[in-house]
Amino acid sequence: MSVDMRLVISGRSPKPGIRSPLVADGSSSRRDLVAHTRLAIEALLPYQRASLTCVAEYLRMHKNTLKRALGQRGINFRELHDEVRFQLAANYLENVDLPIAQIGAQLGFAEENSFFRAFKRWTGGTPGAYRRRTGEKAGGRLVAS
Repeated sequence: MSVDMRLVISGRSPKPGIRSPLVADGSSSRRDLVAHTRLAIEALLPYQRASLTCVAEYLRMHKNTLKRALGQRGINFRELHDEVRFQLAANYLENVDLPIAQIGAQLGFAEENSFFRAFKRWTGGTPGAYRRRTGEKAGGRLVAS
């Protein structure tokens, strides 16, 4: 991993004076904490770095602070993490012609079986069945990105 990517993942900018757009610094970004947390999870998933600790670092706050702030809004980090993963998975399966294993990797799953189990827990079915079902509704056309 390059130094620049490590800086981005850690929430630090590779260039002095430039801050992550997701920094929770007490300004209006505090009001958008859930949205920023969502974006941070999306940004870190492909690197398998979307844990509470890594997301909090990316947002430049302590993990306990992030957990407490989300809790005050009635949000559980693990549930938010799963929700983001499901929304991305559904979008990829509906709109992008990527192999299912590659989609799982993009979502931060180390193994294809882990993605299958999570998807089955979310929907009751497999990613392939979901893709076929949604592909039929959309006229069977998938667009590569």
